[in-house]
Amino acid sequence: MATIEELNKDYSKENNILKKLTSPGGLKDKITQFQADLDLAVKDFKEKKKKKEYALSRNDRATADMLEKDLETIRKNVLDLRDKIQKASDFLANQQKIVDEKFEELSKDPEIKQKLDSILYKKYDRKKKAELNKKQQLETIKQIVDAHPNIQKWLKGIEGYEKSIRKCDKIIDKYKATPPSTPEEQKDLSDAIDEKNHSTKSLADRRSDLVDYFAKNHPEIDKNILENIHSYGNIDRQIAGCEKSINNYDKAMDNLSVAKDTNVVNQTSPSSLAPVPAQKPSWFHPIQRLKYSINEWRARRTQNIEPNPIEPNASAKSTFLEDVKLSKDEYNSEIVQKYLNEQYQENLHKVARQKGNDSNERGE
Repeated sequence: MATIEELNKDYSKENNILKKLTSPGGLKDKITQFQADLDLAVKDFKEKKKKKEYALSRNDRATADMLEKDLETIRKNVLDLRDKIQKASDFLANQQKIVDEKFEELSKDPEIKQKLDSILYKKYDRKKKAELNKKQQLETIKQIVDAHPNIQKWLKGIEGYEKSIRKCDKIIDKYKATPPSTPEEQKDLSDAIDEKNHSTKSLADRRSDLVDYFAKNHPEIDKNILENIHSYGNIDRQIAGCEKSINNYDKAMDNLSVAKDTNVVNQTSPSSLAPVPAQKPSWFHPIQRLKYSINEWRARRTQNIEPNPIEPNASAKSTFLEDVKLSKDEYNSEIVQKYLNEQYQENLHKVARQKGNDSNERGE
C-alpha cells in the first residue's frame, strides 16, 4: 500500500489541476460563458423565427430568405456551443472524479484509517471535555444563583434590558427604511433611541455586577460563560445544550474505527469544583435565614455522602494513541487535513441523522 506521502503527492497533483480549472478565468468560468452565449443565441433564434413567419405572412419572400440564412447560422452556433459545453463539462467532471478517487485511497488502507480516526477521536474527546467543564460551571452557577436573591434580580434585569433593546432596535430599523414623516412617528423614534440608550447602560451595569461578583467570590468560573448568560432560564437551556453536545461527541467517537480503552477517565466529576457558599442573610430576614440554614444543612449532607472526585491520570492513554502516530508532515499534508476536516463534520452530521431517525421510529 502507498504511504501517506505518496498518496498526498498524487492527490495534490490532481487537485491542483482541478483548482486551475475552477479558478477565475478557468474552464468552469468558460462553461458559464458558453451557457450565457447559448441562452442569447436561442433567444435570438426565436426572435428571428417569429420575424421570418411574419415576413412569410406578408409574402415578403426576400426578407424571409434573408432571415432563414441568419437562422441557419444561429443553428450552427447553437450546436457548436452545446458541444463545447458538453465536452468542457465532461472534462471537468472527469477531473473531479479523479480527485475524489485519489482522496478515497487514503481511507482504504486500514492502518492509515486507524491513525486518522485516532486523531478524530482525540479532537472529539477534547471538545467533549470542554463541554463537560462548561456544563459543570453552569450547574455551579445555577446553584449560586438559587442561593442569592440579588443575583436572581440581576439576571431578571439582564433579561428585561435585552428585550427592551431588541424592541427598540425593531422600531429604529423600521424608521431607517422609512424615515418618520409625522410628529407621532418622530416621537416614537426619539423615545426608542432614548430607551435603548438607557437599557444599554443599565444592561452593562447589571452584567458588570454579575461578572464582578463571580470574579471576587468564585474566580474559578469562566468570565466568558457568565457573559453569555441572558436569563435564569438560559442557564438550563445551555446545560441541556452541553448534554446534547456531550452525547453527540460520545456517539461520534463510538463510530470511529479505533478501539477505546475503557480505563481512560474521560470526564471530570462535577463535584471537583469548589463547594458553593451561600450568603448568610441579615438577622432581620427570618425566612431567608431559615432557607439559608436548610441549604447549609443540605450542602453539608451532600458533601458527606459524595465520594472523592476521580482525577484523571495524566499518564493514562488509550492504547491506540500510543500505537498509531503521524509525523508532523503527514498530519499537515493536504489530503490528511481534508480528510480530518470533512470527517469531523460528517460524523457529527451522521449522529444527528441517526437521532432524527430514532425519534421518527419512536413516533416522537
